[in-house]
Amino acid sequence: MANTFDIKKILITTDFSEFSRYAFGYATTLAEKFEAELIILHVIQPTITPSDIAWAAPPPNLSGEHDELVKQ
Repeated sequence: MANTFDIKKILITTDFSEFSRYAFGYATTLAEKFEAELIILHVIQPTITPSDIAWAAPPPNLSGEHDELVKQ
């Protein structure tokens, strides 16, 4: 009995390196063969600016927990 399956979507991640370009070519070939949707994902870490930090609220009860630890 032959194993058959149908690929509908292919997710590929990239960092735009030489290796990810090679993987992209492979994923493109697979997507064409299976007539699948190719989804490309690139994730970057968000940058935090000082203005973002100024508006951030401290966790609730932070000062109370600190006072309790100082007493101990």
